[in-house]
Amino acid sequence: MAVPPVDLGTSDSARTVLRSFFKVATAWDLSALDQETLLGVGKSTCDIWRDGEATAALPADTLERLGYILNIYACLHSLFRVREHADRWLRQPNNAPAFGGPPALERMLGGRLDDLKLVADYLDAQMG
Repeated sequence: MAVPPVDLGTSDSARTVLRSFFKVATAWDLSALDQETLLGVGKSTCDIWRDGEATAALPADTLERLGYILNIYACLHSLFRVREHADRWLRQPNNAPAFGGPPALERMLGGRLDDLKLVADYLDAQMG
């Protein structure tokens, strides 16, 4: 059963969604550069958002990225009962055809929206 996508359509949710992303980034032990890459933004924008100073409007691309990232997090925590296992999964070597050996995080850090979608779709399929 797939986790429903996170609704990011309302402008009121910008700070809340970004706060959630940075909690996920902490759980996944992402560097500042990793965070920038996943969000598809530069250092200064990411720093502003990290400090909680987000404007109400987020670019559509960023909203889509956040949706995939939060869905990936939710799927992992549904698939793995132990929090540490869920949070470490992205860094484990993965021989699934979608990844070909390297960890899923390496694919996600390719920087393209399609990379996030691939991981989210893979996990949705694993949930059945």
